[in-house]
Amino acid sequence: MLILTAVNVLTAKPLTFDSWKMQIKPNHLLATSAYPVYGFPWIEVVKGVYAWDGSMLSNTLVREVIVASPRNDKHIIIVENYPRIIDRLSSNMVEVMDRAKEIVFSDKTRQNTISK
Repeated sequence: MLILTAVNVLTAKPLTFDSWKMQIKPNHLLATSAYPVYGFPWIEVVKGVYAWDGSMLSNTLVREVIVASPRNDKHIIIVENYPRIIDRLSSNMVEVMDRAKEIVFSDKTRQNTISK
């Protein structure tokens, strides 16, 4: 099973593309990496539905995977692409902006799944 997410540009609602329920097409894949900050335009996934990368709402798909399958014995692998911990503070505005992006894109699963 392959699950991809995007966000509807017009409604700001999440879009989930689940290979169990639909055929994943190239425009679904393109939508998952369409990110305006980096100059990647929205993708029309179906007529009248324009999408950007789902990380704008959630950078991991844990919620979507849990909802997609009723099984309780799931194996979910999350790859952390951005560092949570750094050794030093940023020393210029370029580094500040890079660090801000790292924090925005960092995996939020730990905060979303730990029981309180």
